[in-house]
Amino acid sequence: MKFKTLLLCVVMLLLSSSFQGGGNQNLKYFAQVQLNTNDASIQDAIETSIRNNPNCYIVRLDRITNGLLIVTKELSDFKQDDLLSWMGNYENTIECSRIGIQGFDDHLAFDNSFCSNVNQ
Repeated sequence: MKFKTLLLCVVMLLLSSSFQGGGNQNLKYFAQVQLNTNDASIQDAIETSIRNNPNCYIVRLDRITNGLLIVTKELSDFKQDDLLSWMGNYENTIECSRIGIQGFDDHLAFDNSFCSNVNQ
């Protein structure tokens, strides 16, 4: 009988802790950014600046399409204002952008229709 009571207590403890943690779940976000510059020095500065952000998990820049992909570390939120903050003095190089939840939302191809697909 004591074993059943102990087992029941352990199960209840595990269930209660999983429900409590569920409300504060942090997620990884991604941002896809179409840049409007071919200037390699500006592209380098953007990539370096974002890479140095402590909340950045991955940053990749495709210099052929000018597509910038950013994946954040686990955060409670990531919005357009956050992206603009990360871009710093280079926010004017954003032609269009898209933010989603990594592993949940689909990434779009950086092709000629990227900005029109983002704006739909």
